Amino acid sequence: MQLNDQERAIFPLKTVLFPHAEMPLVIFEPRYLEMVSYCLEHNQPFLVAQLISGQEVVKQNQESAISYNLFATEAFIVDFDKTANGSLLIRVKGGSRVVIKDSYINLQQLHVAKACKLIEPVADIPIPHDLTGLADILEKLCELPEVNLQFKSSDFDSCDKVVNQLAQLLPLDLEFKQYLLEEDDCEEKAIALYEQLVREANLAE
Repeated sequence: MQLNDQERAIFPLKTVLFPHAEMPLVIFEPRYLEMVSYCLEHNQPFLVAQLISGQEVVKQNQESAISYNLFATEAFIVDFDKTANGSLLIRVKGGSRVVIKDSYINLQQLHVAKACKLIEPVADIPIPHDLTGLADILEKLCELPEVNLQFKSSDFDSCDKVVNQLAQLLPLDLEFKQYLLEEDDCEEKAIALYEQLVREANLAE
């Protein structure tokens, strides 16, 4: 596998990766094991894109037609470990949002972005007073050992970081997650997430 400086490997998943947020992944397909090795060796991110149709996992020597959202996120590998069966356990952190402009499929059946447009970061604000409940929920989640997240105390004042990490952790509807990823207004994101959680809580009663 060889990429030039502008190219990025694409990892289509039935999830969304948010900027600043961390997410664990289990890698076992040969093409993605090679992708991770390449990214580690060259200190290069790959792109996580929401899978729209097709299968995440493809059996060896089989091809699967897939489609994925072209609005994606850079994934930087921050930790990795190898299991006894040869799989990799990695942890990635979201970088910049990008729009994939052109792509191709390489010999390993890996989707590769030839050109991407970087999206401006969301302008962060202190979390609004009436939405601090979002930070409280995230703080409680961070206390759970299975979450395994080191969130700085100062980050709980950041509206964008709180919304992104909370949306990363919670089992929200995938289309709603994609909406939050693409939304450029930090306060609008926070309000939408808060209202969604209130609706879900009311339905659960």
